[in-house]
Parts: sequence; C-alpha cells; structure tokens
Amino acid sequence: MGPCFVNKQSSVASGTLLEVSGIGNMPVHPTYGVMGATDNVKIVACEYSFLSQFDFNLNATDIYNADVVPTTSGTITYDLVNGDSGVFVDAETIAYTGLVGNPNQFGFVARVGPNFNSDAPPVVDKYIFDLFDSDNSDAIKLFYDISDQDWVMNIRSGSVDNFTLRSVSIQNFDSGNYLEISGWFHKDGIVDSKDGILYYGKLFVNGEIIGTLTSPVTAPLVKLTQLLIGSLVDNPATPTSQLWFNGTIGELAIFLHAPTDEELKKYWTQQKPLVNMNAVTTTTTTLATDDVMTLETAHGQSVKYAVVDGALSFLNHTGNEAHFLGKNEKQLLYITSGATIPELYIIYSPAWL
Repeated sequence: MGPCFVNKQSSVASGTLLEVSGIGNMPVHPTYGVMGATDNVKIVACEYSFLSQFDFNLNATDIYNADVVPTTSGTITYDLVNGDSGVFVDAETIAYTGLVGNPNQFGFVARVGPNFNSDAPPVVDKYIFDLFDSDNSDAIKLFYDISDQDWVMNIRSGSVDNFTLRSVSIQNFDSGNYLEISGWFHKDGIVDSKDGILYYGKLFVNGEIIGTLTSPVTAPLVKLTQLLIGSLVDNPATPTSQLWFNGTIGELAIFLHAPTDEELKKYWTQQKPLVNMNAVTTTTTTLATDDVMTLETAHGQSVKYAVVDGALSFLNHTGNEAHFLGKNEKQLLYITSGATIPELYIIYSPAWL
C-alpha cells in the first residue's frame, strides 16, 4: 500500500502536464493543496487523451472524460469488427479537435479490421490515425506501409520526421482479419527490467512485440490537439484527408503515458472494452495572495483559509472519483487555472476501496 506521499510544485502554469513519481500502486483519493493568488483550479488525474469505441456513433471522450464530437465529411457507415461495432473508413473525414496530448510520451491501442490483404496490398499507404498540432509541424501517425508490407508509427517534430518505428518483418493478414495494433514512445526511454535495454519505443500486433526503438527520440515540440481517424491530414485548416484506411476501426485509445509491455499485452489477451477512468477535480474558488485551499477528493469538499481575515470556509467542488492510476508508482496530472498557481501540494494517502 505504501506510506503517505507529499509532492510540492511551485509556479504551476495553466496547461501543465505533470508526472509525479513514487506514489505507490494502490487506488487513492488524493488531497490537493493550493496556496497563493489563483482561481478556477482544475486537476485531472489522467491516463487517456482520447478514447472511442465507435459504438454506432462517433462520440469520444477526452482528457476531461467529457464527450467530444468530430466534424465529418462523406457518408459515415458502421460495420462489425471482432463482434463489436466500428466505423468503416474508406473515403471519409473524421476530425476531432481540442484534445490534449503529451509531447514527451505517448501510447495507443487500435482495434481494427482491414478491408485489404497483406499479400495484395493497396496502391497507397493506409492510415489508422494522424494526431497533430495546428499546423501539422508536429505529429504522430500510425499506418500500413504498402512498400514494406508492415505497420509503422511515425513521429514528426518541428516539420521533420524524426523517427519511424516499424515491424521488423512483413505482416501477413487477410481482409477482414481482426488486429490489435498498439505501441508507445518515451523521449527519455524506459529500461526494460527483463533485458536491461533502454527502449524509446515499441510496436505490438496482437500482443506481440514486432518492432523496437533503441535510439533517442526527438519528441514533438508541442501538445498535439487534433486527430484524424482513418486518414492522413492534408490541410489542417480545412481539414481534408487522404490515404484513407479502407477498413473498420472498432476502438481507438490515445494514452498520455507510455503503457508497459504487460499492459499492452493484457489489452490483447483480455479483450475488454477500453474505459476512460480519468478523474477530474474542479473548483471555481478565487484565492488571494497567501490564501490556502485544500481539495479533498475523497468527499468532494474544499476547505479555504483566507489570510486577510482568518476566515475558514467549506466549499463543494466537483470530482471525487477514485484515482486508480498509480501505475508503476507514477501519476500524470493535467492542471489548468485562471492564473499561475504559486504553490501546489499533492498528497497521496493510499487506501483500500
């Protein structure tokens, strides 16, 4: 279970994505302490940037676990993949905006059913997704390369394609086969405890590692906020599409962290629907200089101490979900506020729920 853990951060700007380490692996109801002049503090204990099951609709959830609806062109149709519904993409544009991506690490799970054979590939590359910034100078793309007949994850940074992670051999499949393609990258790398090697990325098909990256990665320079499903962006301002997937996309999850090998293998073996468990804590309280506020996520109540008159007030805030995200003793927090938070205290007290 582990002991109580306290982390202090100073001058936390709105839009900060913070990784806290050493918190233990048990579910927790953390307490957040805020000190100094700020307002409208929102803290998200987050795992997902984007998640959709395409259950006969295109609705998805974002970092706030809120619904996001895409803009589309063409006729949207649905089909079954592995017994579940999915969106069929052949010449349609499905574009999501306003997302929050992590430029330092990333992961994904895509459950798909290609409508083409690997031994009779199409004439152009086939894109499952393209995650990019406003001018497409930074991006992460997943596609099937017709020349090499393999799956590829490509990262663009500052308008330069900085690395391509691909399968080491030809990937054989038939039209209509169900495939789960997953992977991750981390700009600082992660040491694999099994072989002691520092990896910067891995690519999986159906729970098996098909490609690895052992060279340093130049990560995207900015948060990636736009996502095209089943195509490659042509013009971010429109946005139009090209190089459509030609197949069914059943589920797509974009992570804000690099999942472990064991996590990605488990998604394949268990075949459970992916569920967004991001926990959002929001308050509209305004603090003056040296004011103190605590956000108790266990019961959804804030306690505010006003220095000017010594008044103590109890306020309600939204969000008291259990934060089941202390994976590998790490937690990602996305923090927004009306003004820079002078001091932020993060207190984890593990508890059995």
